[in-house]
Amino acid sequence: MRIFRVICSSEYGYDGSALKDQTTVVEPLKIVTVENSLERRLILSKASTHGKKFCATGGIHLTSDDVLVGAEYSIREKDKERLTKEKARRMKLTTVEAKAKLVLETKGDDITKYSVPDLDALLSWYQVPKNNKMLRNEKQQKWESVRGQQPPVCERWTDDDENALKEASRTDLDIGDTALGRLKKRKKKELVRTVKDMTEEEWSEVIAARSLATLATTTVMPEAATNDTNDE
Repeated sequence: MRIFRVICSSEYGYDGSALKDQTTVVEPLKIVTVENSLERRLILSKASTHGKKFCATGGIHLTSDDVLVGAEYSIREKDKERLTKEKARRMKLTTVEAKAKLVLETKGDDITKYSVPDLDALLSWYQVPKNNKMLRNEKQQKWESVRGQQPPVCERWTDDDENALKEASRTDLDIGDTALGRLKKRKKKELVRTVKDMTEEEWSEVIAARSLATLATTTVMPEAATNDTNDE
């Protein structure tokens, strides 16, 4: 409509250029990540809105492999953070326990032989609250109040825990590592168990269904073949 006004005004002797607007050139959309790349999936793992997902991909559907794997990375990142903190906590407690036991083994039960660092190790082992302003005699009194009790159980960091941390830290995930992939694997195992109780007729139906599915994925549709011919 604006162009029409400019033309008409010029034909009737008016300065049509006064009605012109500057046109902003819109740059074509640039896809910032490559499909199925680790970079895209890690960005998607942190994308909390549809807009952020669009900026990372240029627009893909929410059931694509990249989105699902990105969601799995997000879940595992939380597990990794939790397990890393738990590992540090347990390793610290294990070290404290070892120091405290060494004090008892080398100096026995004679509290007068304990230095301030010795008392700190013993109190930390028993998880007794203390502060830097406590004097030695106060720490001795604290230790006397708990020395006859059983110390808190120190849970060790096991190989299974380390394997869980390594699994949460993986950066080579694919669709098989997602909730969808795990569901698919579980369904396959269920099918294997079910097959044992199938009759020959039921098993034949399964074989026929699989053959049809395989044929559907390998056969070129006539319409698609026609379109390819026309394009040439």
